[in-house]
Amino acid sequence: MTLRCAWLAVAGLLAVVLVGVTAFLVGEARAPERMVVRELGAQRLSAMMRGDAFFTQYRDAAVIVAGEVAAASGGRFRFTTYGGGGQVWCDLADGVATPAVGERITVVTIAARGERLGEDGDLLLAGCTPVTPR
Repeated sequence: MTLRCAWLAVAGLLAVVLVGVTAFLVGEARAPERMVVRELGAQRLSAMMRGDAFFTQYRDAAVIVAGEVAAASGGRFRFTTYGGGGQVWCDLADGVATPAVGERITVVTIAARGERLGEDGDLLLAGCTPVTPR
């Protein structure tokens, strides 16, 4: 390989690194502008999932969900919902203790991690992190 080819290879590599760093810094600066946080109740979430409104309205948002624990085991719990709505389940983030049934809890998660469970409007939120003292 000639000296000229080596310099061209180094210059090309530096250009790729420069473009990557610039893209990262621009994205990092713009991220807080686009971040949306919504506080929703479990009942509202289940109704939105039944009507397919959840993903269209909250796809790019973080959601804060508060409610009472209706069932819990193995790092997953279900919020209490009333009146024929679907159920809202949370898979807890790694290392988080499962709450007790009857406990009131508030969690935050990324809405895009949510997935529909069946046809009844049941919703599973992954990576829920408690934000209330326990």
